[in-house]
Amino acid sequence: MILLNLSKVYLFNRANILPGYRPDDFSTFDWTEWKFWEELDKLNIYGVGPDKTMIVGKSADNHISYVSNLIQAAHDHNIGVHPYTFKNDNLLFDYKFSAENEYEQLINLDVDEFFSDFPETLVRYLENKKCKEHQSEDDNSEDSARTLSLTLSLLSVILFYVQ
Repeated sequence: MILLNLSKVYLFNRANILPGYRPDDFSTFDWTEWKFWEELDKLNIYGVGPDKTMIVGKSADNHISYVSNLIQAAHDHNIGVHPYTFKNDNLLFDYKFSAENEYEQLINLDVDEFFSDFPETLVRYLENKKCKEHQSEDDNSEDSARTLSLTLSLLSVILFYVQ
């Protein structure tokens, strides 16, 4: 089996964003200025996997404190965004204790795929979203295609995990 052509995702969090570089405040960090994008391009990186709190920040009182421009900056470099780790617990109050509300926000922010400890929650959310889209007279085929793409990506991750 040749593994040379595997798609690569660069995982990072606040502690290992880049050797020797740790911004103190991601709420004002401009991801378009991140110098590592060019290095990722050279490494043929398919996507980045940031800690999800680097996209949607969490305040001390467990509310959304900021939304970064990481997704747009990655997409400007043709790099997908695959944040981690989505769970059914420890949700921000703004999500009203619903993991589906968290998925909704990140999909609306144009996240490409998810790392989740509870993939069945995402599958259920996408199935419900798909049913609602079919019931709507204003069915937007682009949204349907995106939902299908997210579903297929998730299923490929589940199949890989099961094997």
